[in-house]
Amino acid sequence: MKTKKSTLVLAALTAAFLAACRDEGPTDLPFEDLALEDQIALELLADPSTSETALELAGIQTSAAQRKGWGWGSNQNQRSQAQQRFREAEAALAQGDQVRAMKRAREGRQLVAQAIELAGGPQAIVGMVEHMEALPAMISADPDAYANPGKLGLQIGQVAERARQALQAGDRTQAGALGVLGEQAFRHNHRHQHQQQLG
Repeated sequence: MKTKKSTLVLAALTAAFLAACRDEGPTDLPFEDLALEDQIALELLADPSTSETALELAGIQTSAAQRKGWGWGSNQNQRSQAQQRFREAEAALAQGDQVRAMKRAREGRQLVAQAIELAGGPQAIVGMVEHMEALPAMISADPDAYANPGKLGLQIGQVAERARQALQAGDRTQAGALGVLGEQAFRHNHRHQHQQQLG
């Protein structure tokens, strides 16, 4: 009887502990422990215009595809879903739920990448990666045009390397999503764009 009672008490304590863990939830993580992609994403989410930047990329690709007569398929559904994911990410961040914010932002970038590929085909993703690989050199050539040019160039270079690896592994959605992130960071840190937003 004593053994059975002890087992029941232990089970109750374990259940209570697990419930407490679920209630609190890992919504706020040490910034330095996050993956580079998530660190950049959290910084960008504080500025809602960066979400618009991501959505614009899909729109630009769609317009280019229409001008060239490409017919890969409609991407309106992906673009609408991406917009919703970014709104959810911004709301989660405002509520202090970093985990949900990072997840929703990641999903939004993936949907943008899918929209870009639908409009421009696989080569559009390759072009995104190649463009991102050229960004660190552009930053180095005109450092005064960017906020924190050293950090920005290093981060985009690392993201570009991961995008290339994803592309070589056949994961075009991940490669494209990283390309979106790199472009968001590049435009966000361009001083001229900051001045326009403040003006």
